[in-house]
Amino acid sequence: MSLKRALALGALVALASVGGCGGGDDAPAPPPLSCNGHEHLCDRRLDEVVFPATHNSMSNEDDGWIAPNQTHGLARQLDDGVRAFLIDTHTYEDAPQLCHAVCQFGAIKLSDALAIYRTFLDRHPSEVLALLIEDDISSANTERAFVDAGLVPYLIVHQPGEPWPTLRELISRGTRLLVTAERGGPPPAWYHHLWDLAWDTPYTYDSLAKIEATGADPNRGSPSNQLFLINHWIGDPLPSRANGALANTREALTRHVEACRARHGRLPTFLAVDFYDEGALLQVVDELNAPTR
Repeated sequence: MSLKRALALGALVALASVGGCGGGDDAPAPPPLSCNGHEHLCDRRLDEVVFPATHNSMSNEDDGWIAPNQTHGLARQLDDGVRAFLIDTHTYEDAPQLCHAVCQFGAIKLSDALAIYRTFLDRHPSEVLALLIEDDISSANTERAFVDAGLVPYLIVHQPGEPWPTLRELISRGTRLLVTAERGGPPPAWYHHLWDLAWDTPYTYDSLAKIEATGADPNRGSPSNQLFLINHWIGDPLPSRANGALANTREALTRHVEACRARHGRLPTFLAVDFYDEGALLQVVDELNAPTR
């Protein structure tokens, strides 16, 4: 063997021994798993995470709804970081729809809304979402819509009182969508009755002073339930961007959360507002979810 060939062979052997061909201990480590945008949330149970939520999520300015509660539609809300949605189901024009009481003021087909959630979950494999449904259609019709949307593999099944999985466990299982209903409930097993799992604060506030006076009072569900919904919006009697800006300041949101924590000893699971893009909802949720909270 020539000296030149021997040196080349030796170099290859040395390179292989330190992983220079892509193997070995020096191969790049995979990036850390991010759960709902943060690595430090991965090992928290679902009930230990605060989810930014929108009230009457489907009702929005961009799509021309009358007296909307939000500026943007569902897809934009997801892109902006909203992870829990208070939505209302009704039958309108012979089809299941999302609308708020008067469907002539605005509506989106339930199938179209579920397709938005399905697309997001398909494209974002480390995100966990929740739907809190004020249901005015049957459990059977709701089930059919979720089956047709192809969402069933994503749906979380949870028994009241059992420990919640961590976000990491939910992501590993592929079950990343919690569905609850105010009136209905199982079956199917994934169609949870909301007030078996959760409790909430009042939701009829006509001023910021009313929120501060009564916002920590228990409303529906038992405060012993594991999930907690803080309703934080001003209706006077209709929603408005100005009231959203007033209610959603960092100071107002934090005061409401801290009043609830002082009285009940816990943070919310869902912090729901009108006009989420006004004020500091996402900032406050990040602060509440911080590693050293």
